[in-house]
Amino acid sequence: MLLHKNTDDFSDLIRIVSEYLGLDPTIVEKDYWITHALYHLSKSEYIEKVVFKGGTSLTKCYEDLHRFSEDIDIALLANGMSGSQIKKTIQNVEEIMSFELSPSEFENERKSGDYRYTQFTYKSMFAGDLRELHPNIRFELTSFMHPHPFEKREVGTFIELYLNQNNMQDVIDEFELGKFELNVLTIERTVVEKLASLIRMSYEVDLKEIQTKTRHLYDLYMTYHLVIEFYEDNYALSEMVAIVKEAEAESRFKDMYPIEHLWQTAPLFSILNDSRIEIAYRERFGAEFVYGDLPDFDGVKKVMLEIQKALVRCNA
Repeated sequence: MLLHKNTDDFSDLIRIVSEYLGLDPTIVEKDYWITHALYHLSKSEYIEKVVFKGGTSLTKCYEDLHRFSEDIDIALLANGMSGSQIKKTIQNVEEIMSFELSPSEFENERKSGDYRYTQFTYKSMFAGDLRELHPNIRFELTSFMHPHPFEKREVGTFIELYLNQNNMQDVIDEFELGKFELNVLTIERTVVEKLASLIRMSYEVDLKEIQTKTRHLYDLYMTYHLVIEFYEDNYALSEMVAIVKEAEAESRFKDMYPIEHLWQTAPLFSILNDSRIEIAYRERFGAEFVYGDLPDFDGVKKVMLEIQKALVRCNA
């Protein structure tokens, strides 16, 4: 990826794509640098030792989701590695992804042998005032989860999307903006992990955290038609819920909510009628990070009720 080395063309294309997608220029710019980090990972010796996961993997690998996601979650395939090998590999992966970025220290930074949560910054060409956009790129690298199943998926930038849709392959080639492949956690496990996150947050009394994570509701809505057969397969869904529950029980979230309870009974499915959730979805998330039409919240609630019915059918 070479576009950033030509600042005039970089700036011009960001503005063009910003207008084309209806996104703030700072988002298009940050998307480029996030993809730049993943691009260098894809060209490294560690390409078969890591799995790209989380919301950014959904938005990068499935064009049905028309939103921006700003964190990079990477899981290490650590089978057979010693503790020192895991630590060194995680450090090396972070170093590769942070090429041409600058470290940015912050209060919640964590660096241990099997986990790193760090932030990096880049020199922005645009002055942004978006309330929800974080100024840095956050890396989360783990080795203690088992990132299965995964598959190969293509990753690209908003800029490449625009150039491809407007038949500008010559520009893609000139600046090496073509898509590239990564190991990516399957969409089925990713949506169940998002469901787990929403369920966990729904047990909080003040509902403050879930108001900052309404993107999970958007993702579950936008992916529902892609994985409807999965939701209808009682065995597959119950197995995936069990896998994610086991991962939750081994995580830092294990004491934050009653993991042993059936998901179908979680407060999540009733608190969606709380106006604070809809307002946060529409005004905090939808106003800044979505391009195209934001799905109506009533439609989102209907899909969530269908997911609850699926949980009832498989007794999860």
